[in-house]
Amino acid sequence: MEEKQKTPRGEKKNFPLTTLIVAEGVARAVNNAGGKISTKAISASLNVRGGALARKLAAAKRWGLIKGSGLLEITSLGKRIIIYADEENLAKSRKEAFVTVPLFAELYERFGSTLPTEQAFVAILANEYELSERDAKTMLTIYKEAIKFYLDAKNEENPKVAGTTTNTHSHGKPLVKKDGKISVYVSSPMGENNFKADDKKEFENMKKRLTSLFELIEDELPDNNLPSSTAEELNDDLSISNSSE
Repeated sequence: MEEKQKTPRGEKKNFPLTTLIVAEGVARAVNNAGGKISTKAISASLNVRGGALARKLAAAKRWGLIKGSGLLEITSLGKRIIIYADEENLAKSRKEAFVTVPLFAELYERFGSTLPTEQAFVAILANEYELSERDAKTMLTIYKEAIKFYLDAKNEENPKVAGTTTNTHSHGKPLVKKDGKISVYVSSPMGENNFKADDKKEFENMKKRLTSLFELIEDELPDNNLPSSTAEELNDDLSISNSSE
């Protein structure tokens, strides 16, 4: 009996399963190759292969940044995002990419830049839009990045603000401390995220959100990477960094 080949997660979805900023990395690789590149060559360029590569390429296409199959080409939208005149034009192009995805356009029309609670948002996607819980949590990460970087221009992009001091945890995690509050900044294949906590309850919630994010990051890592820390180990590391105590 012939073994059925497994389809990489995201390859047959009609929405991207990576953030726009991750997809921009794919578009940048295509643009740096003169605007065209084969799938084999981009695998070497990104140092990603297998299912992780398939997810990234599928996502970049869903965002409208690249097109093609055997030979990938950057689109005009992708070029406007990679080569932009100023931050305002970049934000406009990113928003255009966001609303180009039918699911995101529908969600943006419904919620705008103000989401319900994370639990409610995931439940809405799972029950009303029939997404798996895993995909719904990915959508939450993508939507929150969109609000932070281009749907809501009032939000700060840089976690380092006036009056803050930056410390580095012994494990290399960047922390920003201000008035006893905690901010953990994570730059990863899922984009850039800044988690904040003002008290112990928010800190516990932040650890849960970080665990979900690290699970998504693990899916995007190349197979030849060394084993990453477990979510429990990461939580242990974070739990000792709460300067509010």
